[in-house]
Amino acid sequence: MKRPEWWTIAITAYCVWNAHDLAAAWTDAPYEREAWLCLLIWLSPIAAAVFAGKRPQPSTPLLIAALGLALSGAATSVNFIGDTGAAVAAAAWTPRHSRQAVWLPASILWMPVSGWIAHSLDPMPLLALRILLSVAASAWYAAAIVRPHFTEKRIS
Repeated sequence: MKRPEWWTIAITAYCVWNAHDLAAAWTDAPYEREAWLCLLIWLSPIAAAVFAGKRPQPSTPLLIAALGLALSGAATSVNFIGDTGAAVAAAAWTPRHSRQAVWLPASILWMPVSGWIAHSLDPMPLLALRILLSVAASAWYAAAIVRPHFTEKRIS
């Protein structure tokens, strides 16, 4: 397998660093205290791809989109845009599958914006819902990565 180019690693590192606001939100905000669990669950398809030996070369269009989002988030001081850039950068390192279209938007579950949207709800049931949705989206996508022959539609 070919090694990734240096610039793909640099863009990914910048996008992740640009989402540094997450650590503060996860320690200070009452609706975000355990949202880091959602991030760990959300990253599980990447781990599944590594353990299955399916490490693809990163997607250049997704990395360019991630860099654009990260730079836009930094320029406008809108954390949600920068956090989305980190999610897209992570998605660039996963195998392509139609289920990625459900998994990537599920990244909002670990972002502080989801707590802000649902701030009128009680934090504990909200956390349970966020974890449940993260597990559902991530498991569905990971299943397609690990066992693609079970998830592909067969045409007879």
